[in-house]
Amino acid sequence: MNRLAIYAALLIATTVWDLYTTWLVTPDLEQELNPLFRAIGGAWPALLLEQAFFTVVVLWLVRGCLKVNRSRHPIQPGLSIRYFMLGLLFKQPEGWLRLLFRVPDRPGAVMYVIGSVTFFAVPLAHFQAGISNWLITQSEIYRFWFNDNFPWSWLGLTYGVVPISIGAFLVRDCTAYRHGSSGQGLVSLRK
Repeated sequence: MNRLAIYAALLIATTVWDLYTTWLVTPDLEQELNPLFRAIGGAWPALLLEQAFFTVVVLWLVRGCLKVNRSRHPIQPGLSIRYFMLGLLFKQPEGWLRLLFRVPDRPGAVMYVIGSVTFFAVPLAHFQAGISNWLITQSEIYRFWFNDNFPWSWLGLTYGVVPISIGAFLVRDCTAYRHGSSGQGLVSLRK
């Protein structure tokens, strides 16, 4: 089975989990927290259509990131993690301060990074939202915590997905870089 089909199955399964637990918490969608859906409004058919469209967009975005693309990695051997990250975006990584004032000059680098982070983030976000919804239906303590701390509870849970996804992407690509064909990969975490 090809990687895109496996990823699509995972994405669809986590989306269905999220939708099912949303239905458990708010069958009328009155308490739906999806910001896009809240802006548009509507009922279940609109939410299902939005999720189907979003799934297609995510599959398009991650199609080139389903496995490590070593051609996107810096060609310089032995870079530290910091310079590896810069080397993903720039042909000549020169340091963090200069990063702030430059546009990435490696073709396709931004899309590769965004697609790779999305690869991890979207299924994780659906899974996390489903767990949170399920806990709301199962635990009085969690429901009170979530409602009493809203919107910070939702933002905290949601924004926890982004650093985890960035970390997963970096672990995946740094490991592949370290074990690359040159055999010299990352030399140190502190350089």
